[in-house]
Amino acid sequence: MTDPDMHAPSISIAMVVYQQEDFVRDAVRSILSQDCDPAEILICDDCSSDRTFEIVSEECDAYDGPHSVRYWQSSKNAGPGNLQLLLPQTKGDIVVVAHGDDIARSDRVRLLSQAIEETGTAIASSNATIIDERGAAEGPLLTNAVSGLVSATNLLERWNKCHLGATHGFRRSVFEAFQPWTVERFFGTADTVFPIRAELLGGCYFIEEPLVQYRRHENNMSLRLNHIGFTTRQRREHRLSRKIATRRALLQDFQDFARQHPESVKAKNIGRNIEESLSECLGQWIAVRNQLLSNKKHPVWVKFQDLAAIRGSIDQARPDGATPISWFGRGRRILARRMRRLADAIYDPTGYRRSERLGLVRWEEHLRK
Repeated sequence: MTDPDMHAPSISIAMVVYQQEDFVRDAVRSILSQDCDPAEILICDDCSSDRTFEIVSEECDAYDGPHSVRYWQSSKNAGPGNLQLLLPQTKGDIVVVAHGDDIARSDRVRLLSQAIEETGTAIASSNATIIDERGAAEGPLLTNAVSGLVSATNLLERWNKCHLGATHGFRRSVFEAFQPWTVERFFGTADTVFPIRAELLGGCYFIEEPLVQYRRHENNMSLRLNHIGFTTRQRREHRLSRKIATRRALLQDFQDFARQHPESVKAKNIGRNIEESLSECLGQWIAVRNQLLSNKKHPVWVKFQDLAAIRGSIDQARPDGATPISWFGRGRRILARRMRRLADAIYDPTGYRRSERLGLVRWEEHLRK
């Protein structure tokens, strides 16, 4: 192996892993077997409590190939912030993201970096094959996909599958030319933030070939972040609060960029689009939040690991034969107390704040009239 400090490789591979002992061996092997020019590979385990880091260590220690490899385990869990902490440690001009539960095709890094260099774009993504927990293929992420330049501005309206973060490779300017991509400003939103930023730096390119086997399972971080809440309205409130936080930070990025590049008409136009989207999301969030409040709900912060306990308490406390609802009436004070003990902090007016790592908002019935 080459010494990672001898030179700054043109390509870095940033891999984040956490609690993926069933999948991580294949994921690491797929990254180590990339057929690109010698690259820098950084693997950060987010303080896993299972055998994930042990397996990563076994595979990396046994590796004897052209790529330089560094791996370590964080002392504290960072959640979606793991990638945000890892990216600044890379040295390559192009950075390719990898996850500990996905499997990369051996030419993935080479094709992504070629696409970026040949088209002059700032970010490249690809199609993917969806696989389940056992590795069985469920079908393509996108059907009838065609390679070419793709716009990212429509991400302000709705997410586009061609910008799946697990397939990204990008120039480091995507995260260095703007204010830092930190947990305080963004919370696991690379799928939206990086492509929109890339619009100012050369655009986005999509590769129709499936270069990643993208695994869907019950512990997917994206699923845990996007499906918070027991009812449709609660989930909508959570998603809108995340959109507001993302758009507010993006607006700061684009305003800064416009001041530094006053000749950039595109920066001003996209900035106006972000403003309009932020205003629209605020209006929708206020309406949904007021509906919840009018139904005698108030939000409480809980940890991810406590959600199962909450659901168990609800199922245990409800009377036999009762509808398995997730929220409770004023008379169910015992359950309310259990819920409150699991809470970390009360919701703040911005609609988006974490009390601790991986803290997410839940709505709880008011205890009094």
